[in-house]
Amino acid sequence: MNNQPLVTIITPSLNQSQYIEDTIKSVLSQSYPNIEYIVMDGGSIDGTIEVIKKYESKISHWESVSDKGQTNAINKGLKIARGKYWGWLNSDDYLAPDVVERVVAAFESDLETGTVYGKINIIDSAGNLIEQRSNNGIVTYEGLLNGSSNVVQIGAFHRLDLIKKYGYLSEEYNYCMDYDLWLRLAKCSGVKNLGILVGYHRFHDSCKSIKEFHKFIPEIKLIRKHNHGKIICQKNYNLWRIQLGILRRKLLGIITK
Repeated sequence: MNNQPLVTIITPSLNQSQYIEDTIKSVLSQSYPNIEYIVMDGGSIDGTIEVIKKYESKISHWESVSDKGQTNAINKGLKIARGKYWGWLNSDDYLAPDVVERVVAAFESDLETGTVYGKINIIDSAGNLIEQRSNNGIVTYEGLLNGSSNVVQIGAFHRLDLIKKYGYLSEEYNYCMDYDLWLRLAKCSGVKNLGILVGYHRFHDSCKSIKEFHKFIPEIKLIRKHNHGKIICQKNYNLWRIQLGILRRKLLGIITK
């Protein structure tokens, strides 16, 4: 019997056959021995299911049924999750080697910690490095709310008991449900920076961050309004657009990496 804490990793998926094998392999190859891996597919028709079936003997639970979107898929996974800690890994991203072991050690060394996060690498569709993001600094509820600190979703793991206590992802949001979650967790527990590379976030033509960036802003505004935080000013919005434009140009090879 394995006495080490169980870690649940949830992958929501829809038509990502080009990338999901990297995602799955990054979880299954982790050095940490006690991982519950859940894949919630929304009814893919592009070959994703065939990829999942290649590894189904090592996946704790998977299903492919129509859902109400990414947030709903993650919540469905959370409702069957048994881990002490959990994170979600999108089907076009992947984890760094041996990172789950480091995540568990960080949680176990400080029982007040509710979220652990780290550095990420942003890559293109072929896996080439575009940009490194350090996620430096101390993350607090106030900093998250007012925009002075930030966590990138792939770089974050959480205590599952806090989700059960304070609520699942809000299905009111399709783009910034992670931001809403971080605020709720940071308000009631500590946030720890691992300071190491946690994962790889893939930017490509069809990813939300590129294709539907304009839809993130209204949700951020609404979340901040609900939490009585600062409304995004035009200056910050313009800065985000510039940063995204640079990433897009890097994807096209216009800027030398």
